[in-house]
Amino acid sequence: HAKLAQLEEKAGRRTLARQRFEEAAACVDADASIFNLWASFERRDNRIPEALRVLRAGSERFPRDAVLLQSAGTLQERCGNVDAARDLLSRSISVKPRAPAYVALALLEERAGHRHEARQIFEAGYAHEPTHGPLHNAYAAFESRSGRPDRARDIFANASKAHPTPDLWHGWGSLELRQGKAERARWLWRHGATAAAYDTSFL
Repeated sequence: HAKLAQLEEKAGRRTLARQRFEEAAACVDADASIFNLWASFERRDNRIPEALRVLRAGSERFPRDAVLLQSAGTLQERCGNVDAARDLLSRSISVKPRAPAYVALALLEERAGHRHEARQIFEAGYAHEPTHGPLHNAYAAFESRSGRPDRARDIFANASKAHPTPDLWHGWGSLELRQGKAERARWLWRHGATAAAYDTSFL
């Protein structure tokens, strides 16, 4: 049913797509991902209250699914409901600590003007998932925005020594370019391209 719903959406038959999502969610063997897909569909249709309703229904059925909680938290923040978003993202981390949820919560706190709290959340995420390149990029970018480019470099340097990934070299090079160090950026990107020849993000 979920794949049929996606096909209907691609064909522009949104009413039929919605019906297929409803049918998929009603199935006995439905899993939490169905509700996430359905909510994403409603969000793309700019039906935010309906997307939130779908996520709530999914969480009622799958209360231990961290991704549903994170999706609801992210959507609540977009609606300007910061307290609700913070609660949902915190619950997501409590249910199952995952780097994307740490990043979402840290960035929420940054946007709310709580830089100290944001930094603590990034540190907790780093401690839990030290190999997650996008988290390191987000943390380093946060420090750069906070006027601490040297701290951002330290994050990249430490992470690349322990768990080098293409994301890290790309992010580090972008940081150096923003700091006006084009040659250093070029070297980092070349190094990343050599270390991860299979990755095309450096091209």
